[in-house]
Amino acid sequence: MKRLGKLHLLVGILASVLLMAQAVIGIMMYVDGSGNEPV
Repeated sequence: MKRLGKLHLLVGILASVLLMAQAVIGIMMYVDGSGNEPV
């Protein structure tokens, strides 16, 4: 049970990191596409 909990926690962290990376890439692509202001 402990191992399963640890694995679940790891998967949750990995999922949140992937979501954040996807959001950052999306924002960067949006800014690059609009070209209003450089980052």
